[in-house]
Amino acid sequence: DEIRVNLKVIRSYGPELIDGVLSKFDDTYSSAVDANDAPKVNPAAEVISIFSNNKILSVEKRMPIISDDTIQYRFGALRIQNYQLEVQAQDMDENGLTAFMEDKFLNQQIPLNLNGTTTISFSTTSDPASYTPLRFRMVFKMASVLPVNITNINARRINYSTAEISWKSENEISMDKYIIEKSTDGRNFTDMKTVHPTTNNGGSAEYNEQDGQANESNIYYRVKAISIGGRIQYSSIVKIGGTETAEFARIYPNPVVNKTMNLTMKARGSFQVQLINTEGKNVFSKKLISTSANTTHSIRLPQTLPAGVYHVKTTVDGNISTLQVEIL
Repeated sequence: DEIRVNLKVIRSYGPELIDGVLSKFDDTYSSAVDANDAPKVNPAAEVISIFSNNKILSVEKRMPIISDDTIQYRFGALRIQNYQLEVQAQDMDENGLTAFMEDKFLNQQIPLNLNGTTTISFSTTSDPASYTPLRFRMVFKMASVLPVNITNINARRINYSTAEISWKSENEISMDKYIIEKSTDGRNFTDMKTVHPTTNNGGSAEYNEQDGQANESNIYYRVKAISIGGRIQYSSIVKIGGTETAEFARIYPNPVVNKTMNLTMKARGSFQVQLINTEGKNVFSKKLISTSANTTHSIRLPQTLPAGVYHVKTTVDGNISTLQVEIL
């Protein structure tokens, strides 16, 4: 029985492996740190380690996992960029165990496949809490029968002020209600809308709701499921990018995904749009004509365009506005 966790950094060409750790479990091992365990070499670098009994390890061999056990992971010098954790578990789903990865920064719990691979994407920002060394830990619990299983939760921006939140419920039974919760920082959530179950007979149901006040900031959503008996469950957290606004133009979503940028022109006219990289080079340009105010143009960017931060320069009648966007 073992769990391997790989740390990958997201490059323009895809995830790149930079480090990994291994946990092995057997009755012959001790839960104390001993000669069977391997210390981490250079733990201050951009690496992942296991933090156990105040020791920083690369490999930990310990007694078999029981309910309420944890594995604390520790990062070295993470940079401000996008990362990925790849959790590979083998034969850990015995004895009724379940597990999730706890993200202290986003206040999120991600269910794990205990006999397979789970991929967790995360980002580090200028917020020190996003790159704290002990941001992630693995928590084990005994599996129990749940009144519902929330799957396929998704959020997308329809326009600069409206978002759509959808999810699917499996094994929906004895449910009282769902509450869509909303946050601007991914940690502090408030109730947005109450939705009542439509099936509630052990089958599946699909839900699709809208937020008509999806303002120009980044927004996080999750679904709070409350059973008739008062039991509370949470879905995973999903995020939509905000919009970037200048004097006569607005861009959404930001970050731009799937190389598609939506540009809303606040006035009529002929606009010249240029995309400038961090070296000041014009890498894309397009002429737009808006016959009415608040016209939205969907601009398809080249698929070969590298991910990164760019400036969108919009010119009309000699007036120039510049917006900063991130392209994933």
